[in-house]
Amino acid sequence: MAFAYPTSTDLQALLDGAGVSYGSTDLTGAIQSATEEFERRTGWIPFGTDVVDRTLWFDPPAWGSFGCVLSLRYGLQSLTSLTVGIATDGSGGTVLTQGVDFRLAPYDGGQDKKPYTKIEFINLPYGTPKSIKVIGKFGYTSTLKADVKNAILGYAASQVMQDLVGSTGSVKREKQGPVEIEYDVSAGQNTIDRYSKAFDKICRQLTAPWRML
Repeated sequence: MAFAYPTSTDLQALLDGAGVSYGSTDLTGAIQSATEEFERRTGWIPFGTDVVDRTLWFDPPAWGSFGCVLSLRYGLQSLTSLTVGIATDGSGGTVLTQGVDFRLAPYDGGQDKKPYTKIEFINLPYGTPKSIKVIGKFGYTSTLKADVKNAILGYAASQVMQDLVGSTGSVKREKQGPVEIEYDVSAGQNTIDRYSKAFDKICRQLTAPWRML
């Protein structure tokens, strides 16, 4: 299954199935907001693997307790090239060889659901800030599991329902002459809570390792 975040059409189907009257609510915006919140909470940005190579820049690492390690702060599925010692004007630099000058970690990375997250250098690369250039395909996975898709979709639905709950709740009190209608704003709250908790659980399970330090 190719990677694809849920769409406004998916959200519409979910809300229709739940009998939620959403009127002119911006469902596309709700899905986009839920997707951005998912990536922000998990720390995997992007979550879906790049289709084409992208270039990211990093500062040289310093020696630490476990050697010379550069945290990518992203998931890396495949590496095209790694250049160090680039001048501030973007010129120069040395292209390093994987397995000779550095290695990617974890060692079972690049297998879709377990991306690389670090570069371990044999020798400390010197240079100014932003002197390391990494070109490759970044992301956590190239497929979107059903539980993740459903969690994002549910979270988007919960936000839509939360905004509408005051006007779409069931009638709790009706007064005759003159008529006074009061809505039960707790209507649908159990569903909202269930969707939100499912979203929180998925985000915790997928939190990027550097977000847990």
